[in-house]
Amino acid sequence: MRRHASLAALLMLALGAPAAGPLSERLAALQDGMEEGGAAPFALPDGVRLLADQAYGEHRLQRYDVYLPRNAHRAPVIFMVHGGAWRTGDKASAQVVQNKVRRWTTRGIIVVSVNYRLLPGASVAMQAADVAAALAAAQAGAAGWGG
Repeated sequence: MRRHASLAALLMLALGAPAAGPLSERLAALQDGMEEGGAAPFALPDGVRLLADQAYGEHRLQRYDVYLPRNAHRAPVIFMVHGGAWRTGDKASAQVVQNKVRRWTTRGIIVVSVNYRLLPGASVAMQAADVAAALAAAQAGAAGWGG
């Protein structure tokens, strides 16, 4: 019985191996696209304005994008920090921000999407400080955007 279980496990591995190659390659390509400069442009909803790459620090990754709805006045602000396990990701990645921008700006809400320095070049403490600095900068700028 133990031998049959081992053979079954080997057979499943062998049958799954051909599919693993393309899936692994696709995952690697997606991760590469999210590393640096992986932001794919997308069409903004009508009337939405983008203030791209607003600096909150000296490093090239210490930037945020602001998506302004038409005629924003005392609008709420959503502050979004992209995922990526602190190693990958980009504030402008269409797969991360596009649906959020479409959903919230059309409801009169300002969306701020943030980049921060990534591992291994920055410690987690530095990354947390980046996010805090970006939030402070966004809070300081919100009234000027109509927030």
